[in-house]
Amino acid sequence: MQRVNEESPHHQNETFSHPGDLHLRTNYLWKNTVFGPGWRIYTGGGVIIPTGTSYPRDVFAPAADTIPHSHIVSGGGNYQVSLHGEMYYRSEFPVAPGMIFNVRFPLWNPENEYSPGTGWSLLWVNYVQSIRILSSIPRVDLLVSGQSPESWGNYQWPNSGGWKVDAQVGWITELSNFWTGVVGLSFPVYRNFLGSQLSGLHLNVTVRYLF
Repeated sequence: MQRVNEESPHHQNETFSHPGDLHLRTNYLWKNTVFGPGWRIYTGGGVIIPTGTSYPRDVFAPAADTIPHSHIVSGGGNYQVSLHGEMYYRSEFPVAPGMIFNVRFPLWNPENEYSPGTGWSLLWVNYVQSIRILSSIPRVDLLVSGQSPESWGNYQWPNSGGWKVDAQVGWITELSNFWTGVVGLSFPVYRNFLGSQLSGLHLNVTVRYLF
Protein backbone atom coordinates (compact mmCIF):
# COMPACT_ATOMS: atom_id res chain seq x y z
CA MET A 1 0.00 0.00 0.00
CA GLN A 2 1.22 3.49 -0.87
CA ARG A 3 -0.18 6.70 0.56
CA VAL A 4 0.28 10.22 -0.77
CA ASN A 5 -0.11 13.28 1.46
CA GLU A 6 -0.66 16.52 -0.45
CA GLU A 7 -2.45 19.59 0.91
CA SER A 8 -3.13 21.27 -2.43
CA PRO A 9 -6.40 20.55 -4.31
CA HIS A 10 -4.40 19.08 -7.23
CA HIS A 11 -3.84 15.66 -5.62
CA GLN A 12 -5.58 14.75 -2.40
CA ASN A 13 -4.75 11.81 -0.16
CA GLU A 14 -4.83 8.59 -2.13
CA THR A 15 -4.70 5.00 -0.94
CA PHE A 16 -3.69 2.36 -3.46
CA SER A 17 -3.42 -1.42 -3.17
CA HIS A 18 -2.67 -3.86 -6.02
CA PRO A 19 -0.30 -6.80 -6.68
CA GLY A 20 3.01 -5.76 -8.22
CA ASP A 21 5.14 -7.18 -11.00
CA LEU A 22 6.27 -10.81 -11.02
CA HIS A 23 10.02 -11.14 -10.48
CA LEU A 24 11.67 -14.43 -11.53
CA ARG A 25 15.32 -14.80 -10.51
CA THR A 26 17.95 -17.51 -10.20
CA ASN A 27 21.21 -17.42 -8.22
CA TYR A 28 24.52 -19.27 -8.40
CA LEU A 29 26.31 -20.03 -5.13
CA TRP A 30 30.06 -19.43 -5.59
CA LYS A 31 31.23 -20.00 -2.05
CA ASN A 32 29.54 -21.15 1.13
CA THR A 33 31.46 -21.88 4.32
CA VAL A 34 29.09 -24.02 6.38
CA PHE A 35 31.00 -24.18 9.67
CA GLY A 36 33.29 -21.67 11.31
CA PRO A 37 34.59 -18.38 9.89
CA GLY A 38 34.26 -17.93 6.15
CA TRP A 39 32.47 -16.42 3.16
CA ARG A 40 29.08 -16.84 1.54
CA ILE A 41 28.98 -15.39 -2.00
CA TYR A 42 26.42 -15.73 -4.76
CA THR A 43 25.26 -13.82 -7.82
CA GLY A 44 22.23 -14.08 -10.05
CA GLY A 45 19.89 -12.52 -12.51
CA GLY A 46 16.33 -12.64 -13.68
CA VAL A 47 13.44 -11.03 -15.48
CA ILE A 48 10.62 -8.81 -14.19
CA ILE A 49 7.26 -9.51 -15.86
CA PRO A 50 4.82 -6.53 -15.90
CA THR A 51 1.88 -8.12 -14.06
CA GLY A 52 1.19 -5.00 -11.96
CA THR A 53 -0.65 -1.84 -12.95
CA SER A 54 0.97 0.83 -15.12
CA TYR A 55 0.15 4.34 -16.35
CA PRO A 56 -2.50 4.23 -19.13
CA ARG A 57 -1.57 7.77 -20.28
CA ASP A 58 1.12 10.40 -19.89
CA VAL A 59 0.37 11.96 -16.48
CA PHE A 60 2.58 14.96 -17.33
CA ALA A 61 0.96 15.76 -20.68
CA PRO A 62 -0.49 19.31 -21.08
CA ALA A 63 -4.09 18.04 -20.84
CA ALA A 64 -3.43 15.48 -18.09
CA ASP A 65 -5.05 17.59 -15.34
CA THR A 66 -8.37 17.63 -17.20
CA ILE A 67 -8.62 13.80 -17.00
CA PRO A 68 -8.92 11.86 -13.70
CA HIS A 69 -5.65 10.03 -13.19
CA SER A 70 -3.29 8.66 -10.55
CA HIS A 71 0.44 9.08 -9.99
CA ILE A 72 0.68 5.76 -8.13
CA VAL A 73 1.01 2.36 -9.81
CA SER A 74 2.15 -1.06 -8.61
CA GLY A 75 4.18 -2.09 -11.67
CA GLY A 76 6.85 -0.93 -14.07
CA GLY A 77 4.80 -1.38 -17.24
CA ASN A 78 7.68 -3.02 -19.08
CA TYR A 79 9.74 -6.21 -19.13
CA GLN A 80 12.92 -5.62 -17.15
CA VAL A 81 16.21 -7.44 -16.55
CA SER A 82 17.56 -7.73 -13.01
CA LEU A 83 21.07 -8.44 -11.70
CA HIS A 84 21.80 -9.44 -8.12
CA GLY A 85 24.73 -10.21 -5.86
CA GLU A 86 25.28 -10.99 -2.18
CA MET A 87 28.43 -11.40 -0.08
CA TYR A 88 28.74 -12.14 3.66
CA TYR A 89 31.59 -12.87 6.02
CA ARG A 90 31.18 -14.72 9.31
CA SER A 91 33.86 -14.66 12.00
CA GLU A 92 34.14 -14.83 15.78
CA PHE A 93 33.09 -11.17 15.91
CA PRO A 94 29.55 -10.62 17.34
CA VAL A 95 28.41 -8.97 14.08
CA ALA A 96 28.50 -10.68 10.67
CA PRO A 97 28.59 -8.03 7.88
CA GLY A 98 27.52 -8.37 4.28
CA MET A 99 26.73 -6.49 1.07
CA ILE A 100 23.73 -6.90 -1.27
CA PHE A 101 23.64 -5.30 -4.73
CA ASN A 102 20.65 -5.06 -7.07
CA VAL A 103 20.11 -3.38 -10.43
CA ARG A 104 17.19 -3.52 -12.86
CA PHE A 105 16.64 -1.90 -16.24
CA PRO A 106 13.87 -2.03 -18.90
CA LEU A 107 14.44 -4.13 -22.01
CA TRP A 108 13.18 -1.41 -24.35
CA ASN A 109 11.58 2.04 -24.40
CA PRO A 110 8.07 1.91 -25.98
CA GLU A 111 7.17 4.80 -28.27
CA ASN A 112 3.83 5.81 -26.71
CA GLU A 113 3.91 4.02 -23.36
CA TYR A 114 5.37 4.40 -19.91
CA SER A 115 8.91 3.15 -19.25
CA PRO A 116 10.52 2.95 -15.80
CA GLY A 117 14.00 4.25 -15.17
CA THR A 118 16.99 2.10 -14.30
CA GLY A 119 16.98 1.31 -10.58
CA TRP A 120 19.85 0.25 -8.32
CA SER A 121 20.46 -0.42 -4.64
CA LEU A 122 23.39 -1.24 -2.36
CA LEU A 123 22.59 -2.66 1.07
CA TRP A 124 25.11 -2.94 3.91
CA VAL A 125 23.86 -5.75 6.16
CA ASN A 126 24.95 -6.45 9.75
CA TYR A 127 23.66 -9.62 11.43
CA VAL A 128 24.00 -9.51 15.22
CA GLN A 129 24.86 -13.21 15.48
CA SER A 130 25.61 -13.00 19.20
CA ILE A 131 21.86 -12.56 19.82
CA ARG A 132 19.43 -15.33 18.91
CA ILE A 133 15.74 -15.37 19.89
CA LEU A 134 13.60 -18.36 18.83
CA SER A 135 15.81 -19.13 15.79
CA SER A 136 15.78 -15.43 14.82
CA ILE A 137 18.82 -13.17 14.41
CA PRO A 138 18.43 -9.35 14.50
CA ARG A 139 19.99 -7.20 11.80
CA VAL A 140 20.87 -3.52 11.33
CA ASP A 141 21.28 -2.27 7.75
CA LEU A 142 22.07 0.83 5.72
CA LEU A 143 20.51 1.10 2.25
CA VAL A 144 21.62 3.42 -0.58
CA SER A 145 19.37 3.29 -3.65
CA GLY A 146 18.46 5.34 -6.68
CA GLN A 147 16.60 5.47 -9.96
CA SER A 148 17.05 7.33 -13.25
CA PRO A 149 14.10 9.43 -14.52
CA GLU A 150 11.03 7.69 -15.91
CA SER A 151 9.76 8.46 -19.39
CA TRP A 152 6.75 8.35 -21.70
CA GLY A 153 8.13 7.32 -25.06
CA ASN A 154 11.03 9.65 -25.81
CA TYR A 155 9.78 12.28 -23.36
CA GLN A 156 11.64 12.09 -20.05
CA TRP A 157 9.48 13.00 -17.06
CA PRO A 158 11.10 15.97 -15.30
CA ASN A 159 9.54 15.19 -11.94
CA SER A 160 11.16 11.80 -11.32
CA GLY A 161 14.45 10.11 -10.47
CA GLY A 162 16.88 10.59 -7.61
CA TRP A 163 18.50 8.66 -4.81
CA LYS A 164 18.10 8.10 -1.07
CA VAL A 165 19.66 6.64 2.07
CA ASP A 166 17.61 4.53 4.51
CA ALA A 167 18.41 2.90 7.85
CA GLN A 168 16.83 -0.50 8.49
CA VAL A 169 16.24 -2.72 11.49
CA GLY A 170 14.78 -6.22 11.42
CA TRP A 171 15.48 -9.89 11.83
CA ILE A 172 15.90 -13.11 9.86
CA THR A 173 14.28 -16.40 10.93
CA GLU A 174 15.21 -19.91 9.81
CA LEU A 175 11.75 -21.45 9.47
CA SER A 176 13.17 -24.81 8.31
CA ASN A 177 16.08 -26.21 6.30
CA PHE A 178 14.52 -24.74 3.15
CA TRP A 179 12.38 -21.78 4.26
CA THR A 180 13.67 -18.43 5.56
CA GLY A 181 11.69 -15.37 6.63
CA VAL A 182 13.03 -11.80 6.69
CA VAL A 183 11.26 -8.80 8.25
CA GLY A 184 12.62 -5.25 8.14
CA LEU A 185 11.53 -1.67 8.90
CA SER A 186 13.13 1.19 6.94
CA PHE A 187 13.57 4.77 8.16
CA PRO A 188 14.56 7.63 5.82
CA VAL A 189 17.96 9.25 6.44
CA TYR A 190 18.32 11.29 3.24
CA ARG A 191 16.05 11.64 0.20
CA ASN A 192 16.26 13.70 -2.98
CA PHE A 193 13.72 11.89 -5.15
CA LEU A 194 12.12 14.54 -7.34
CA GLY A 195 8.39 14.99 -6.80
CA SER A 196 8.13 12.15 -4.28
CA GLN A 197 5.35 12.56 -1.72
CA LEU A 198 5.34 8.94 -0.56
CA SER A 199 6.15 8.13 3.04
CA GLY A 200 9.77 7.19 3.68
CA LEU A 201 8.74 4.58 6.27
CA HIS A 202 8.52 1.05 4.81
CA LEU A 203 7.79 -2.41 6.22
CA ASN A 204 9.34 -5.24 4.17
CA VAL A 205 8.45 -8.93 4.56
CA THR A 206 10.25 -11.59 2.49
CA VAL A 207 9.92 -15.38 2.43
CA ARG A 208 12.67 -17.38 0.68
CA TYR A 209 12.74 -21.02 -0.38
CA LEU A 210 16.03 -22.84 -1.05
CA PHE A 211 15.81 -25.49 -3.79
